[in-house]
Amino acid sequence: MDSKITRLIEQASVIVGALPYLQAYRDKTFLIKFGGSAMDDTRLVKKLMRDIVLLEVLGFNPVIVHGGGKAISKAMAEAGLEARFVNGLRVTTPEAISIVERTLSGTINPGLVQMFRDYGGKGVGIPGTEIFVGERIHEKDEQGNPIDIGEVGNVIGCLTERITEALELQITPIVSPLAKELGTHKPLNVNADLAAAALAKEEATGAPACAMVLPDGRVVTGKTSSLLGASAALLLNALKAMAGIRSDMNLISNQVIEPISALKIQSLGHHNPRLHSDEVLIALAISALTNPLADMARAQLGTLRGCDAHFSVIISEEDIKLYKRLGIHVSCEPKYESKRLYHK
Repeated sequence: MDSKITRLIEQASVIVGALPYLQAYRDKTFLIKFGGSAMDDTRLVKKLMRDIVLLEVLGFNPVIVHGGGKAISKAMAEAGLEARFVNGLRVTTPEAISIVERTLSGTINPGLVQMFRDYGGKGVGIPGTEIFVGERIHEKDEQGNPIDIGEVGNVIGCLTERITEALELQITPIVSPLAKELGTHKPLNVNADLAAAALAKEEATGAPACAMVLPDGRVVTGKTSSLLGASAALLLNALKAMAGIRSDMNLISNQVIEPISALKIQSLGHHNPRLHSDEVLIALAISALTNPLADMARAQLGTLRGCDAHFSVIISEEDIKLYKRLGIHVSCEPKYESKRLYHK
């Protein structure tokens, strides 16, 4: 048989095998975030755009959020500005933010949109300032002194109308990672990974969710369960990741968690049995006495200092205080998990 025909038969067989999955996920929305060194390889970016166009053709609803990284550093160097980073965040002066905005929304984003269209896709570029709402980050050095890192922020909310409108027209939104500062409406340079991961997970589970960017750039997530709040689950998952422990490994047995939950309800007057972040750390410390993996995870607490965590709802005051004591930057979507405006 002709080799070309054989290859076509093999390709058809792959498609037939994938048919149940294509049917199951048709009309679902997929958020795709890419950036970093991957964007420096034009051939790789073209392959990615081609694959996303295929998803669009097959009836999926992709949403793309892209980075810029080295392209921004190059543009700043050409303008005579030095690229500096503090705790992994790009120092962005008022002079630099115009370069960041021009590079992301004026060069990279239109280039990706055109590449997407070249493969037959229907894409539209959307500046991140029309989607992400941000608040300015205030960094400190090791001595606790404030450091001015300029126009840099965390994403605290999303305005999704333009994304929804595009998807309803079967057009793929391609979004740049810039935010509009709450109050001033000035552009802020943001890390979109946190908001994208947390919002995507909340959409999938229907429960409060959260995400954290680890020191090595990995993103871990957490969600509310019957025994752990989202913030406690996120903290535990981050410690597992930093210790090199599989995410499905159970570090704290129910025999440790359940008595704490019962104490909260029966003796302390709480209505919520789920453990807060400080309570899950106590449970982890107890488990560490007999579980070496729990001890490995507990030893990683100090490595989370300087990380960013984003939550899809406003979390309890206790959780916020603990995260701050651990040196973790916290941002929350401006909405409550329930209609009551307090946590206990």
